[in-house]
Amino acid sequence: MSGPVAQGIKRLAGLPRRAVRWWLRDSRHQEKSQPQSMSSREKAVVALLVAVIALLPFSRLAELPILLLSLLGLWQLAQSLYWRTVLRRAMKRQRVFWSNPAVWVLGLVFLSYLGMVSVSAVDSYWPHKTWQVAVASLRFWLAGIAVVTSLRSPAAIERLIRWTGLLAACWIVDALLQYFTGVDLVGRSTDALRLSGIFGAGHIKLGPVLAFLLPFLLAASRAWPVWLRAVILLAAVSVIALTGTRSAWLMAAFVLLAWWWRHTSIRRWRSLLFSTAMISVVLLALWQYSPAFHQRVERTLTAMQGSQQAIDYALADRLPIWQAGWQMFRQHPVNGIGAHAFRKAYPAFAPTDNVWQVHGGTAMHAHHWLLEILAETGLLGLLAFSLATAVLFGWLRRCGIGPLNETFVLALMSMFLPFVSTYSMFASFWAICIWWVGVGLLAATAITCRQNGSEHSQENGAQEVNQDA
Repeated sequence: MSGPVAQGIKRLAGLPRRAVRWWLRDSRHQEKSQPQSMSSREKAVVALLVAVIALLPFSRLAELPILLLSLLGLWQLAQSLYWRTVLRRAMKRQRVFWSNPAVWVLGLVFLSYLGMVSVSAVDSYWPHKTWQVAVASLRFWLAGIAVVTSLRSPAAIERLIRWTGLLAACWIVDALLQYFTGVDLVGRSTDALRLSGIFGAGHIKLGPVLAFLLPFLLAASRAWPVWLRAVILLAAVSVIALTGTRSAWLMAAFVLLAWWWRHTSIRRWRSLLFSTAMISVVLLALWQYSPAFHQRVERTLTAMQGSQQAIDYALADRLPIWQAGWQMFRQHPVNGIGAHAFRKAYPAFAPTDNVWQVHGGTAMHAHHWLLEILAETGLLGLLAFSLATAVLFGWLRRCGIGPLNETFVLALMSMFLPFVSTYSMFASFWAICIWWVGVGLLAATAITCRQNGSEHSQENGAQEVNQDA
């Protein structure tokens, strides 16, 4: 066959190749020239997530945006189930909901958490409180559904990171103002020995919160001038040091080292030495001119004496709490003494002359997340926690770590370092913080996964076009 007919067939056979080439060129052009915009729902969800962090210093007000998000998640779940079971239609919105891997990962993590709490409630020392924790955790699942199904564009995650970093910077400036004047911008005073910032006197939560928000501050400040980045970093280190929370010191050190290792490829060791020198100068100045910081460091250094009494003094009387928590696990190894029931069970496992009971008080929680899981939920709780961790990080490993989800990964890892003593993971305050970082990680990882899949598809398409050519 020859002539015009053969030429026509040849042109028709080349249409798919030209179409693929045009699609690749057009998609790249759109990606460069038209940045992806956010929907109104994404903007609202981002605003509510930022409001959760912004309202943390104001008691239960942080529950209000979570309530709104849970209502939105309940509506989305009910709507999806309605289309799936009643009308039995494969609607586009329903397909998007159930095909979102973040929804399934969120569900598995939530079921693990609900299972560890519910199992411990069977013979809890405080059954009412344990069951309350289990039922109240439903709000986290529903609010998480709203987050992972609404945030679908990189611009939404970038805005969330940027606004959160800016909020952390405002808290740092507010805390410095409180340190030098005695009150912060909202009129709250601080403790005599530990800087409390926006949280006010009697609430030593500023350090750990700023420590897990530090990755967001570092990410947001990448667009700032170099001198401003250096100033805000030194200010953040100063404020975290002045809070006196040594777990926050360790969390911040981990974040800074991990960020340096991941983002510094040129002159890495020179950058580390320069940053370490600047931070050391600031810490030496605080050691010289801040009696509270000086006293906190000296108390920590008494652990070098090696005796049990010195170690207990350095750890702020944590050893009796850990010993009682270990006894709780030994006597209740299967399902523990009940989630969030540590304070009720403590008198039964600690001697009467215990430092925490001398004046009629008690230890509120185990002061270590792993011991808390073992003491309050037992081996079954540890198994459920391990399952949730494996599911989350297994999915994260498949999707990869990119600019969108790395801040959430660092924040979550800093919360669960093996050598930090923070707040109870079953208490509302720290549970909200963990939930916030977790759902942000799920939403950001889902977008990262779609981006990596799209880039992989485009690379394969380009290779096929080049082979055909």
